Amino acid sequence: MDIEQAIRAHLATNTSVASLVGSRIYPLRLPEGYALPALVYQVVASTEDAAHDAPAGIVSVRLQLDAWGSRYGDVKAVRAAVRQALLGHCGAMGGLAYVAVPAVELELDLFEEETGLYRASMEYRVWYRVA
Repeated sequence: MDIEQAIRAHLATNTSVASLVGSRIYPLRLPEGYALPALVYQVVASTEDAAHDAPAGIVSVRLQLDAWGSRYGDVKAVRAAVRQALLGHCGAMGGLAYVAVPAVELELDLFEEETGLYRASMEYRVWYRVA
């Protein structure tokens, strides 16, 4: 399992997040015919630490999540639920043995004129151990 799948599985099984978006958690973009509110996720940066002669097995990523909705209050509620589900997590997640989410790197509120949708964008620092 990769980190995106682990994060998606973690959020989809979190009671607070699932009560708001159900299984509407998508990679990269909203699909055609989407329902709202929904979450979109992607890794926007990734680095892997190395020891003297080999990779150390720890990867650090910046994970972007965007909550989309037709009402501002909806996207703010989704962002709060995601924050509660992720920030400070340390331990197993999905099929990964060790995942740590020590920091929120960015939170930004947006209104997309073209679509008429609200978006609460957030970025998290995530560390995980690769096998």
